Amino acid sequence: MKRPSRWFVLIAVLGMAEVTVYALNPFHVHGLNILGRMWGIQSFHQFSSTMEPTIAKAEYIIMSSWPYLNHAPQVGDVVVFRYPIDPSVSYVKRIMAAGGSTIAIKNGQTLVDGKPLAEPYLHGQRFNMDFSLSMAPVAVPKGTYF
Repeated sequence: MKRPSRWFVLIAVLGMAEVTVYALNPFHVHGLNILGRMWGIQSFHQFSSTMEPTIAKAEYIIMSSWPYLNHAPQVGDVVVFRYPIDPSVSYVKRIMAAGGSTIAIKNGQTLVDGKPLAEPYLHGQRFNMDFSLSMAPVAVPKGTYF
């Protein structure tokens, strides 16, 4: 019986590795997205203006899950998550506070644990919408983000 060629063995091993990675889903990607499940990369379409000026309304973005294989998200990171009530909706947001912190807005200034939050991504812009001028203090539960 003839031995299989090295190329055949290599392709078979790589194929089995890809199927294994896809099945294990190490990046915890929802759905069957091949790039997301195997390489931790997904594209998203930003439908709202809530992330401006960082991400413009109607802009397409590519997010990577690689940074979160070894550590949890940090304050200031831009993340994508599923809306709990309707998992078909994805939100793109910046983490403002981590669990154990208290966040509030007074006179348009975001405060985390009573200290002003540096927001260099706003490039000095201030927003005068009523909901962005004040917010009562909110205690962020451990293991969650705001």
